[in-house]
Amino acid sequence: VDKQHVAFFKVGAPVGSHGDWNVRAAMNQSDLSSWMLAGSYVVTAQVPHRYQFGMSYSLQRYEGGNTAALMAVADTARNVGSVFAYDEWEISRYISIGYGANYAHYDYLRGPSLFSPRVSATFSPSKAWRVRASVAREVSAPGAEEFIPPTSAEYLPPQRTFSSISSAGIRTQALQNYAFGVERVLNGASLGLRVFDQRIDDQTVTVFGLRRETVSSLGHYYVGAAGNAAVRGVGVTFTHALATNVRGSVDYSFATADWTAVSTPGEYAVLSRWVPSAVRSKERIHDVTTTLEGEIPYSATRVVVLYKLNDAFSAADPVAAPGFGVRFDVRVTQALPFMNFRTSQWEMLVGVRNLFHDSLEHASIYDELLVVRPPKRLVGGLTVKF
Repeated sequence: VDKQHVAFFKVGAPVGSHGDWNVRAAMNQSDLSSWMLAGSYVVTAQVPHRYQFGMSYSLQRYEGGNTAALMAVADTARNVGSVFAYDEWEISRYISIGYGANYAHYDYLRGPSLFSPRVSATFSPSKAWRVRASVAREVSAPGAEEFIPPTSAEYLPPQRTFSSISSAGIRTQALQNYAFGVERVLNGASLGLRVFDQRIDDQTVTVFGLRRETVSSLGHYYVGAAGNAAVRGVGVTFTHALATNVRGSVDYSFATADWTAVSTPGEYAVLSRWVPSAVRSKERIHDVTTTLEGEIPYSATRVVVLYKLNDAFSAADPVAAPGFGVRFDVRVTQALPFMNFRTSQWEMLVGVRNLFHDSLEHASIYDELLVVRPPKRLVGGLTVKF
């Protein structure tokens, strides 16, 4: 068992009635020493321009005995920095435009600078109807999940090391995402229909448990590229307030994928031998994702659950084909009022998940499907708010 000592710190405050700012930091000390620092500002006031911007910086240094990890972090450390800025401009009561971009620098890539712009338009002819179109280009680096802060407030610094699955090296994934949707707002609920088109270059494959020769290799995983794909699909989302303090949603999507190119010959040979379920051709994909958020006022308990069902997950068995699988993310936050002292508030956090990616929004449909043998992560701790 790899024991790690993790410290998390967050400070923030409202800026009048205009917005909120916060700064987060996390660090750990073990064979893998790492830390993160992130800051952001978000406008919360009802103004025409509701913008947000921020930055993050992460560092990872490995001093353990895993040879693959030592070779991957050849320069003793990996450094990743990113900045982002987005704006939602309400031109009138009927039309709003969203635009922005993210810029990230990964020192372990051959082309270290990645730029990801995004633009959207929303037309609301009435309070009950909403039409939305969006275009985005997302350029991501394999292993980015270890460095980019997730959307949740409590997060961990880089926990694992990774390296290329073949001699082809680590390559970036480029996604062009086009979406168009219509949403109908009902009494306490909403129903949305969308169509989407994705063009993926060098789709990332993430493989855990490929080699288990030593204990030190258990926290190391491998990344590669499966090739290029064109995906088209439709989706339906139903969101409903089940009770005063409980809200849930169910999303169903159906997509067809056509792989237009495979990876490099060397990488294709490695994937075909060790994880053949990651090598795809034409296929149909059915997905059901359910989310539930609830709060129990009498006990001050908050629960967030995400449950994802899909029939195209990569198989853990090297001889099996892609098939049905489940990913989940459960978080429970319990207030501890008997430990409060003056202005401090204590909370206990427990979370368990095998969902590898923190967010499924603006992601390739294959990002989670091509994660092979994802480990379960259990997080627990105390949060003190002053």
